[in-house]
Amino acid sequence: MAVETWEEEEGGEKPLLDYIQELKSQLQTIWEDVCTHMEKAQGKQKSYYDQGAKARQLQPNDKVLLLLPSSDNKLLAKWQGPYKVVKPVSPVTYLVELSQNPKRVQIYHINLLKKWEEPTLPLPPVATGFMVTPDKPLDIELCPTTPGTSLERPQINPNLQENQQRQLDCLLAQHTRLCLSKPGKTTLMQRHIKTTEDQTIRLRPYRIPDA
Repeated sequence: MAVETWEEEEGGEKPLLDYIQELKSQLQTIWEDVCTHMEKAQGKQKSYYDQGAKARQLQPNDKVLLLLPSSDNKLLAKWQGPYKVVKPVSPVTYLVELSQNPKRVQIYHINLLKKWEEPTLPLPPVATGFMVTPDKPLDIELCPTTPGTSLERPQINPNLQENQQRQLDCLLAQHTRLCLSKPGKTTLMQRHIKTTEDQTIRLRPYRIPDA
């Protein structure tokens, strides 16, 4: 009875083998569509990327400069060499010999290589060094703060009334110590000047190509 019941229930369903074959066919169709769209997208991106590119080719035994990280700072790259090209591996990659040892070779992209041209004329000897010069004083006229003589009688606005002019003369006579020819200084007040923000500016490390 149990066997007959199982056979009757499974009779209306699709066999497992047919289901697997159909699923495999659908996945294959989807994979082909994905590959087609991916090739189109890659071709479009490559055309945008290669708009300003120039075709370069290197020959075996050519000497090249190699863009490598600096020994002092791994984030700073600079041209080093020259090294010798052993052979092309692909249209854009080359096998480069890094030393006199033929076994020490590595594959590099053409973007990291620059052809080395031997100098045609002998270069004059170059002496390296540096010279320290003292800083020149700024051409800023500083006002002395030493006590000076009293100022002459200032010119009073003639538009003032006569009694106002007499009051102003009396006021200047009472404060002759403050009316000097040279500026003074005071400790009664202070001024704080804030030039920059307190927040420290931090940048993420990145490689600086010396191309």
